[in-house]
Amino acid sequence: MGLYYFDYSYFLFMLPALLITMYAQFQVNSTFQKYSRVNTYRNMTGADAAMRVMQYGGAQGVQIRHIGGNLTDNFNPSTGIISLSDPVYAATSDFGSRCGCT
Repeated sequence: MGLYYFDYSYFLFMLPALLITMYAQFQVNSTFQKYSRVNTYRNMTGADAAMRVMQYGGAQGVQIRHIGGNLTDNFNPSTGIISLSDPVYAATSDFGSRCGCT
């Protein structure tokens, strides 16, 4: 006997969305892990790169801070703070030098 007022067709719509979301998250994590193991051409950390972009881009009053977690990087425009996660803040990545985008 089923629950009153419960429509089981709900699962027909939610299951594909859940599977697509899980696949996308897996792809993001695996790509991040792949490129986080490669050293940078200029030996810059994520914080150094963010500071250089701010300097050359003319961003005034923006702060960079370190936060915990993995892939939790964000920018809060109301406070002007760029928050970089553990693997990004002090680690290096080499996408720019590999693609010739230096």
